[in-house]
Amino acid sequence: MRKIRIFAMLLIVIMMTVIPSEISLADQVYSKYVYSNDDIGYIVYSYIPYGQSDDTLTINERKEDLEPLGPNSFAIMPDGTIYILDTLSGKIKHYTKEGKFLEAIQLPIDVYAIDMEITANTVYILGFDGEIYARELDSYNSSAMWSLKGKYPREDIIALQAENGMVYVRSWTGKDKNLSTQDDTVTPITKTNKDNVVTLNKAGISYKINYVAHPIGTYIIKSNANKTYIMEQEALLNYYPYAETRIGQYINGVKVATALPISTADYKYSIPYKKLYIADDGNVYQMVPEEYGIKIYIVPWLKGERTRITPEMIALDKKPWP
Repeated sequence: MRKIRIFAMLLIVIMMTVIPSEISLADQVYSKYVYSNDDIGYIVYSYIPYGQSDDTLTINERKEDLEPLGPNSFAIMPDGTIYILDTLSGKIKHYTKEGKFLEAIQLPIDVYAIDMEITANTVYILGFDGEIYARELDSYNSSAMWSLKGKYPREDIIALQAENGMVYVRSWTGKDKNLSTQDDTVTPITKTNKDNVVTLNKAGISYKINYVAHPIGTYIIKSNANKTYIMEQEALLNYYPYAETRIGQYINGVKVATALPISTADYKYSIPYKKLYIADDGNVYQMVPEEYGIKIYIVPWLKGERTRITPEMIALDKKPWP
C-alpha cells in the first residue's frame, strides 16, 4: 500500500511538471501592467515572405526609423485561409495557413487601398480618399468587376469590419453603415469621457472602459451571444510618445479579458488598427512585419484588464522637457 501511495505521488508530480499551465505568466501576476519580459505565449499562425512575384508580398525599403510600407490589412476566413491587402502591388493575395499561394485579385486602377474586409462571397476595400468598392469573391470568375459602394468622409471612418457575415463602415461617431445590405439604418452609440474613463452605451448595456493614459479611440467591433468586443486605443502624448491598440472582451458590460498585441520595434509608437483582426469565433490575430516577411500570430486572451503602458512609462511621460 505504501508503495502505491509513493507511486501515485510521483505520478502527480510528473504530470504537474510535464503538462503546461493554460494560464500565462501575465495572468498569474495580480496587476493590469504587462512588461516586455512577461511570457504571454503568442503562437505563430502563418508566415509569408516578401518578394517581387505574385506569390509573395511587396514592401518598400526601410527609411531611417520609419516603419516600411507594406501589407495594410488582412482577414482570416472560416476555412483558415488568409487574405492580405498587398497595397504596394495593387492586389489582394490569398494564402493557405501554411503560406501556399492560392490567387491574386487585382484592385481597381488608381485606388490606393488602406483597408479590406471579406465575407463568404464579397470582398470590400477602403481607399485613401474614403471611397469603398466591392467585388464578388469567386475564384472561377476572374472577370468579376469592382463596383463603387459609396464615398465617405475619410476623417470619420475608422475601418471596415465584418460581423456575422455583414460588413460595416466603422465610424468615430458610432453611426456604422452596413455595406452588405441596402438598409441605411445606423446604430447610435453615445460616448462619455471623464478622468480617462470612456463609457459606451449600446442596446441598453453600458460599457465602462478604463484607461491609464489618454484615450484616443474606443469603439465596439463585434458582438455575439452575450460577448462584446471593444477596440481600445490609448496613448502617452508628452515626453514619452507611445500608443497602444488592444481588444477587450466584455460579458454583459463587464470586462473579462484582454487581447494584448505583441510589442515590436516597428510598432513602438503606434499599432495600425488592421494589424489586429478578430474573427467571428472570437479569436484574435496580429500581422507583424519582420525582416524577410510577415508573421501572423494568434493573440491569446489574458484575464481581466491588461496594458503595456506601465507606471514607469507614465512617470517618464510626465518628465519635463530638457
